Amino acid sequence: MPCVLARCAGGCGVLGHGEAVEELGGIGIMSLYSLLFPVFPSTDFGFWAYLSSFLKGHGPDNVYYTADNPATKEMQNTINVARIRSDYIDKRCPSLATYNQGSVSAAYDSSTDTPPSGTQIEVGGYTSAVSTTGNTTTFTIYNPSSWSSLNGQSALSNSHSTDNPAGPAGPAHTVNQTFEWKEIGLCHR
Repeated sequence: MPCVLARCAGGCGVLGHGEAVEELGGIGIMSLYSLLFPVFPSTDFGFWAYLSSFLKGHGPDNVYYTADNPATKEMQNTINVARIRSDYIDKRCPSLATYNQGSVSAAYDSSTDTPPSGTQIEVGGYTSAVSTTGNTTTFTIYNPSSWSSLNGQSALSNSHSTDNPAGPAGPAHTVNQTFEWKEIGLCHR
């Protein structure tokens, strides 16, 4: 699948799996790649590289992770997504259902996932939507990767007053992440 990476209003990126990334607006290949692939910390382009890039303020403001991206695949296989999938089926696949996972619950799940998910650790709490059209169910996870999430403020006080400490484009600025994938035949309609 070809790589599609673009800047748009506010700066956004779309990236598939495993493609080389050209330098974009002063963002180096390594930092951009690591920003878009926050996988398990032991990998070369993993969690610690993402954290470094985030703290330096590199990368777009919005990132869309395609279905074939390793980060999306990790989120797809987390404990909470399994719960969401099961609950959605138990509710007989409504046209739209929304779910939330808080930061504390996400931290617990991250510690019990086998294998551990670096993406789930980085994402923490999130909101999600599940919808079905015909035989296709779409899962979408929304997460602001922010300073308040990193420093624990959002988990401890449900507040985000420390976000964007150096401004909306500076170091540790919020990166809005969207993970999306489709599952066929989940809901038999």
